[in-house]
Amino acid sequence: MFEGQVALITGASSGIGRATAEAMARQGARVAVNYCKNREGADAAVSAISKAGGEAVAVRAVHDGGDRRSERGHVDGLMGETI
Repeated sequence: MFEGQVALITGASSGIGRATAEAMARQGARVAVNYCKNREGADAAVSAISKAGGEAVAVRAVHDGGDRRSERGHVDGLMGETI
């Protein structure tokens, strides 16, 4: 269903976000597991997705109050370079 698509799932280090990330990966999406503080949870989600045959990368959410255009560029760069 999501073959060839990239999914950025916010809050994917636990709970509903992690379940969503794993479900989308099972359906063929390459997944960016977004987290704010729970790096260990994000790494565990990436590991679970990878072990199931999917593609995933952990991406930390950072907002420093700066220019939103530069933040968008940062996310675009991460998506293009890491997945």
